Amino acid sequence: MSANYFKAKMYESERKHFLINLISPLYLISLMHGLVVSLRRVLYRLGIFKSGRIGAYVISVGNIVVGGSGKTPTVIYVAKLLQNAGYKVCILSRGYRGANTKEYLEVSDESGILSDPTTAGDEPYMMACELIGIPVIVGRNRYKSGLRAVKKFKPDVCILDDGFQHIKLKRDLNIVTFDGETGIGNGHLIPRGFLREQVSALKRADIVLINKGAKSIDGVLRSVHKYMGDTPNIFCGSYVPSGLTSRTGAKEMLNKIANKRIFCFSALANADYFHQLIENAGGMISGTVEYGDHHDYTRDDYNNIIKNATASGADFIITTKKDIIKFDSSWGEAHDLKIFSLDIDLEPVTLKK
Repeated sequence: MSANYFKAKMYESERKHFLINLISPLYLISLMHGLVVSLRRVLYRLGIFKSGRIGAYVISVGNIVVGGSGKTPTVIYVAKLLQNAGYKVCILSRGYRGANTKEYLEVSDESGILSDPTTAGDEPYMMACELIGIPVIVGRNRYKSGLRAVKKFKPDVCILDDGFQHIKLKRDLNIVTFDGETGIGNGHLIPRGFLREQVSALKRADIVLINKGAKSIDGVLRSVHKYMGDTPNIFCGSYVPSGLTSRTGAKEMLNKIANKRIFCFSALANADYFHQLIENAGGMISGTVEYGDHHDYTRDDYNNIIKNATASGADFIITTKKDIIKFDSSWGEAHDLKIFSLDIDLEPVTLKK
């Protein structure tokens, strides 16, 4: 069975007989996952597991589902907002899929980039490139890495990237993000569904940001209101294309792709939305190649992309910032085809609903 089959099953509402669900391996594993999550929470509440503060205001940006929900763009948006307001900011990330094994790794400091995407992970490295002057720190134990970062950089605010479940570090504000297209899926815990923890965990949230579309927005809102009450802190976030960036960092106007044939490649949880943004900007998609989320590109991948783009008659190749940073400069340019990443701005608005 294909991966798409299982993905569809995770999102669909199940109407099977109760006894059939009981003997389903996915149901049993999901049940055990839920018990472990609940037990961990109880142990922290009883003080058997300790959580602590690091001496700075902590904002967590996370979610209760696996897959893309706009956490990284939200971290970038919040960090820039605070930086422009005059606050010293530091980012604390786990460094998912990075090769780093150190307890504390500076991806960047206040002066510039200190690591690479392979070591740091693609998203921390991308944040470091976007957030000039803001230190980005990677470490599995973000309480410990946070203590070191606060001691060295003395930030006013630390933003905890993908930190909703990282309760070892106490936070002052919890922002939970959702993908408005997929919502909470079928409402079950992984692996039967896409939930990392029970929807009741939303009681811990202070702000909810629903990104990318509205197919499942009503389901998300029902869950939010059930566990958070009539909170006014619900926002919808839309992604707005704002320009293009070449592999060398040169900026181009977005109108460069208007009425041009565009070949797209990406390694995203939801590539369809990325393609839609390019079409909204006036590009005509001539072909696509999609890889698994956080894919590590090779020279063969690069050659395959060039081959397919050329065959499709593309004028340009466009990918995401998270993907373009993984292309080795030694691979050269794409012959007569230019490769750009699409610059995207997050625009959150208060949801009047």
